[in-house]
Amino acid sequence: MGLLMVVILIIIGAVFYLKYAVLSDKDESFQSTEREIQAVNSVKALMNLETCNVTIKKAIDMCSNQEDLCGELSCDYLDDFIKNVYSKVIEDDYLFLVFEGNSEILRVEQNKCEYGVSSGDQYIQEGSNYYIVRLKICYR
Repeated sequence: MGLLMVVILIIIGAVFYLKYAVLSDKDESFQSTEREIQAVNSVKALMNLETCNVTIKKAIDMCSNQEDLCGELSCDYLDDFIKNVYSKVIEDDYLFLVFEGNSEILRVEQNKCEYGVSSGDQYIQEGSNYYIVRLKICYR
């Protein structure tokens, strides 16, 4: 009889462990996956936009060459444009980076962003130039 009680207590303990430990991990991994998808989709959507009759890809190329866009330096214009777009789409802080090779040519940041979920490297081509675009959505 005593052994039966011990077995029942162990089974009840295991059920509670599985219910709370396993389910809470799934919620966190789902949220992380959801943020990753949001980061990738946010980059892809931004690359399909146009401003001042040029694509964002072309505007990034102009930023790399330090050309003007809409009457101001293209990097400054892109900084404002990206902040405006992402303020409507992303609720959390973020870090948006563009690289040409190993050189960072554009950094747009909403507050300080240390830890988060990244879109991974998104490669874009404009003319003969290749750029790496990365968006990190930060944890609060």
